[in-house]
Amino acid sequence: MKDLSRSPLTHEKKNMHKRHAKDNVSTQKTKKIRIDKNIQAKYHKYIAKKHKINKPKEGEDSPPFVKIGDFFVSYSCLQASLKPRGKLDNQVMSLLSKHLTLQLSPLQTPPD
Repeated sequence: MKDLSRSPLTHEKKNMHKRHAKDNVSTQKTKKIRIDKNIQAKYHKYIAKKHKINKPKEGEDSPPFVKIGDFFVSYSCLQASLKPRGKLDNQVMSLLSKHLTLQLSPLQTPPD
């Protein structure tokens, strides 16, 4: 009879659980970041107090939460991507790529 506790799948699952269970304990002190009152107000409104944003009706798009140029991300997509092991939505990836492009554009020199 085959011993199920020694199958490769069981070892793989055990290793996976070990990797997931590791906790990042740091002995360093956390740094305080100075933020604007406007940003702090948005944090308290949307994140700290768990303010519920109304879901859009059937067939409607959710309103943009973060907008850079023509690219925007809805609150639900951004919230899902910030969770541990969260799925990055296409909206979030396009916004991140646009943000990085805007940051790197002054560093690039035009071709001669």
